[in-house]
Formats: sequence, C-alpha cells, structure tokens
Amino acid sequence: MRKFDAGTSGPAAGAPQRGLEDYGKDSTAGGITGGRLDYAAPLRASASDTTAYIVLPTIYRMTQGGKAKSAAGTMTFVMTKVGNDWKIASWTYSAPAPQ
Repeated sequence: MRKFDAGTSGPAAGAPQRGLEDYGKDSTAGGITGGRLDYAAPLRASASDTTAYIVLPTIYRMTQGGKAKSAAGTMTFVMTKVGNDWKIASWTYSAPAPQ
C-alpha cells in the first residue's frame, strides 16, 4: 500500500492515508479483490486564476465472491492554486453499490 502525503496540518493531515487504509480493511472484510477506479474526460471543468471545479465520470470495478461487479459514478474535485501548484481543497465520490 502506498503512503500518501496530504500536505496539510491539523485535522486533515493524513486523511488520504486513513481513507486508503479504511478501503483496504473494508475490502478485506467484504471479500473484495481487484478494486480499481477508471475515469474518463471531465464532464465539467471550470477554473479561475486560483480555483477550479472538475467532475469526472468513473467506473468502480471489483470482484466479490468470484463475481465481477461494477458501478458507474462521479468524482468531483474543488481545487485551489497555491503558488504554481494546484491542490485538492475537497473532493467527493458518488455511485450506487456495485452490481
């Protein structure tokens, strides 16, 4: 498992790593293997000099109990420009349960 650096301090510090670890625990408990998230070109993308909003279509694919399952969804990102770098200010993933 790769360790991610949230690049923040305070309550959000380490949040990406905790989310990845929680996904691993849930997958193991649910008998899920081969989980991956595919994405395509943005459905929507807009930006100003210092902020951006991006919506990506996604497909979560996995195997559970020997059966391939998938679910179409979206990931939405709000970005903030810090110096020359774009940083994720917030994001969300939305999709139904894989079938």
